[in-house]
Amino acid sequence: RVLLVHGHWYYLRISTLVLYFFYKNIVFITPQLFFNFLSAFSTQAIYDTAYLSMYNVLFTSLPILIYGLFEQNYSDVKLLECPHLYKEIANNVLMSWCSFLKWIAFGVWHTTVIFYIPYFLMMINEVILLDNTPIDQWMFGSIIYHCVVTIVNLKVLTHLYQDGE
Repeated sequence: RVLLVHGHWYYLRISTLVLYFFYKNIVFITPQLFFNFLSAFSTQAIYDTAYLSMYNVLFTSLPILIYGLFEQNYSDVKLLECPHLYKEIANNVLMSWCSFLKWIAFGVWHTTVIFYIPYFLMMINEVILLDNTPIDQWMFGSIIYHCVVTIVNLKVLTHLYQDGE
C-alpha cells in the first residue's frame, strides 16, 4: 500500500510541485527582462517591492500547497486494484527533460502574451484612466503582475483537471 498508493501520489505531487515552481518563477521574472529591453537596461523595476515579496509567499505558494496536500489522481482502491498505474510512472516520466522543457515553453509563451498584449495596447491607444490620466509605469507593472498571478494560478487549476481525467 505504501509503495503503490502513497508512492504514486507522492511522485505525482512532487513532480508537479518542482515543475510548477520553475514555471511560476519564469512567468514572474521574464516580464522584468522584457521591460529591461524597453528601458535600456536601467535599474528600474517593473513591479513594486510589495508585489515582489507577496508573490512567492502568498499568491502562488498557497494553491500549489493545497494541490500538493490533497491531489489524488486515482483513488487508493483503484491504485491497489491496478498496479500497472504505478508502473506507468516508474520511469520518471513526469520529471523527464521533455516534460521540463514543456513547462518552460509554456512559461515563456504565457509571459510573452502577458507582457506584450498590454504593451501594444498601450502603444496603440495610450490608455486613459477614469481620471483622464495615461497609464504610467507603475500601473503597467500592476497590470502585468495581476495577469501573472491569475495565469499562474489558472495553470495549477487546469493541471489539476488534466490529472483528474
